Amino acid sequence: MYLSECEFIAFDFETTGTQSRIDRIIEIGAVRFSLDGNITDQFSTLVNPKRTISPRAIEVHGITDQEVSKADEISVVLPKFLSFLDTDSILIAHNASFDRSFLAEACKMTGNAPPDHDVICSLPLCRRAWTDFQNYRLETIGQSLGLIEQEAHRGLDDSLLLAKVFNEAVSSLALKTNQELFQITKPRRVAKLENRLDMAPLGFELFETAITSKADMAIQYGDYSRAFRTVTPETIIDTGNQTYLMAICHRDGITKQFRFDRIHEFHLIKSTND
Repeated sequence: MYLSECEFIAFDFETTGTQSRIDRIIEIGAVRFSLDGNITDQFSTLVNPKRTISPRAIEVHGITDQEVSKADEISVVLPKFLSFLDTDSILIAHNASFDRSFLAEACKMTGNAPPDHDVICSLPLCRRAWTDFQNYRLETIGQSLGLIEQEAHRGLDDSLLLAKVFNEAVSSLALKTNQELFQITKPRRVAKLENRLDMAPLGFELFETAITSKADMAIQYGDYSRAFRTVTPETIIDTGNQTYLMAICHRDGITKQFRFDRIHEFHLIKSTND
């Protein structure tokens, strides 16, 4: 199918923290758009999580407990959002595993069936389109392309920016069909989500910061390696026996699994815009 014939929905969640099993969605933003840049509909609302927002999360999105205190709870908001998604659109999120995990958990908690849509992550697409950016946070990409001047990091603002970034990437790569698109960024289903964000081991809170802010990190991995590799953390998985970091490895260009007990050194990679 030609991408020019497709409809897309870019969406973004702001949350109380990074752990989808215990944290909650506090804002939903989404826009329906086409490759010609036309925004045909949009969705935006705060959500009362019925719990406090972590200080680290507030530093990222700036949403306070007071702001969400009078908003509807997720049991009221989610059916409206799922109704907004009720088309043949392709869903897009930046660092999609994060948003998919929260959507899956919200559906489970409220008893709603998860949307049966293809969900693609824009990160691999952006890395293919622009190979020389300092990092691949959505706001950094937007500033590098001259699409925004300042970071907003709110649900609707990020969704509107993502729609523009997606169209720019598709144009840059001269993609014509969804088959070409899916070769770069594999579609996933919320209904088939298996890996959920879980608790990070003591001392690894910095990875939660990277996941929340969608920032890159440098890690020294393996018993015999002294070299650092750059990764974009996506989620943390606790299997009961081991805890793993799922992250996009910049060296290999794919999402890989890293055992936390084999990560010896690590630090955030600061953007020049930070």
